[in-house]
Amino acid sequence: MYVKICGLRTLGDVDAVRDAGADAMGVVLSSTSVRAVSVEHARSLVAHAQTSVTAAGARSSTEPLTTVAVVHDLEIDEAIAAAEAI
Repeated sequence: MYVKICGLRTLGDVDAVRDAGADAMGVVLSSTSVRAVSVEHARSLVAHAQTSVTAAGARSSTEPLTTVAVVHDLEIDEAIAAAEAI
């Protein structure tokens, strides 16, 4: 089973997802969502996901979380630029 938890907004959210053993995290870049974050903030969340220490018994910190960006209301060029910026 592959588990992705989406809509992360805080470093605590990232820690919770890692500690829960999820395979991936998602950030929302779509401006129409209340869960949306800026590209800059998404970048900080992704960086934290790559370096945060997991709790005992959680997935190995040597396996970084995959990040998924939700961009459903962006034009394709904007979506690609946002993903590359993260």
